[in-house]
Amino acid sequence: PPGAWRARGGRVAAATRGVVAAVQQGGRAFVAGTTVRGLAAIRACVVNPGTTRSDIDVLLGEVRSHGARLLAEHYGRRATPQ
Repeated sequence: PPGAWRARGGRVAAATRGVVAAVQQGGRAFVAGTTVRGLAAIRACVVNPGTTRSDIDVLLGEVRSHGARLLAEHYGRRATPQ
């Protein structure tokens, strides 16, 4: 729940910003950071009519893998993208 996320002292926001930066630096997909109802979020904007499901799968895979890696690095958790 959003209230619980705010109670974590900004860790979720920092992790979200970290995922955005990692995906951008990776160069395989592009996302932007935004704020929704006061919470950090990841924003993907798809406007190319040639975008395929495979392109979206790559984007989601990048977010998942970078998120899992950052969790493992920062919190010592072994996270597996689903």
